[in-house]
Amino acid sequence: MDYPRPIKRPRTKTLYFFYTDPVTGKRHQKSTGQTGVRKARKFIEDFIDELYDLGINKPKPLTHYMDLFSDPSNNPKYQEALITDAHYSLGHAKNVASIMRQLRYEVLADTSYLIRSMQDFSSADIKRIAQMIVNRYGKIRKSQNMYIQLKALFNYAADNHEIPYSPAAKLRNIKYNEKTRSALSQKALQIILSRKDLHQSNQAYAFIAFAALTGLRRGEMIALHSSQFYPGGLLVNQALNAASGELKGTKTDSDRRIPLARTAERIIKPYLENEIVFQMKGRMVHTRSVAVWYSVLRESVKADPDISLAVREEIAGSTLHSLRHSLATHLRFSGIHDSVVRSYMGWELDTSKDMLERYTHATDYLQECADMIDNLFSGKIIELKEKQALLLDISNHAFLSIT
Repeated sequence: MDYPRPIKRPRTKTLYFFYTDPVTGKRHQKSTGQTGVRKARKFIEDFIDELYDLGINKPKPLTHYMDLFSDPSNNPKYQEALITDAHYSLGHAKNVASIMRQLRYEVLADTSYLIRSMQDFSSADIKRIAQMIVNRYGKIRKSQNMYIQLKALFNYAADNHEIPYSPAAKLRNIKYNEKTRSALSQKALQIILSRKDLHQSNQAYAFIAFAALTGLRRGEMIALHSSQFYPGGLLVNQALNAASGELKGTKTDSDRRIPLARTAERIIKPYLENEIVFQMKGRMVHTRSVAVWYSVLRESVKADPDISLAVREEIAGSTLHSLRHSLATHLRFSGIHDSVVRSYMGWELDTSKDMLERYTHATDYLQECADMIDNLFSGKIIELKEKQALLLDISNHAFLSIT
């Protein structure tokens, strides 16, 4: 390797030299701190060797890490998950790749940040990029996810000792304006649970009703297996990943055992004869089928003059996930302690309340949730109406209700 030659400074005996940064391509001047040529040459050789990764790993520019995560086949976290039990799906890797491309070509395209060495970033630089993201997209969930993935690049570089520390380690996330979620009223939930005739089929009714009575997430519902049930309760330990179509752990990666309300037990009992509880042609029901089931329910309710206008509007504006929020809301307002509801619903502990929640021992009182569900939503179930077909608004919704 050709090393720069030491040069004497004007009006001083200290020698200095010029070099080109291999990452940024910029020329720099640096003092050797030496007055003797021999020692100055030794300093220059050691410095250049280290700079060109002969001694330690040289820092890489931001684009290097963005390229790394812009393709799932190169994504180191996804490749690690293929041979370990880490939860990093192909769907998530593709989502990260899409975010990286948008960050690079839509937010940082004309900036010097892309070619800047990772070790030259400060917390202030990352905050400025956060502001650029907000200016581009606004305070929405997309902005928050993009900022989280940007910070993950610095954390990854620090974890692999490619930079001394992560300047993004203690930075707060972008706070986005989340849409307000309204819970369904008790009357609306009772109509969903008691009117089988409003549902596309018996299985559609059982799926939606069981989700309403347990607060399970859609992926947890689809993944239900008969082996998860035990007398009076359910072990929630798996969910379907909609992106990859594979079974994985729950959203919080922690199993939970929940007692079942008697109404929920009666509804699910006929389906426990199958290994896969809710199925079509021996396979797990598809997420699109679940979406159709709930759409048929909404349209059936809208077309039923016997249901009050207020309730019709409530259900018409709801989704399957609204049932989960509704159950949690009614349990909390019925006097069940927040920590008990949190355990029943499988929520992640709020960091600010972690120590308080850790010592509430909520699992001893989860039966309160099941008992309260029976009290809230007990009522006679109306069977599917025979010989009655309900034609839905095909032009707008393209769904046909099956009696």
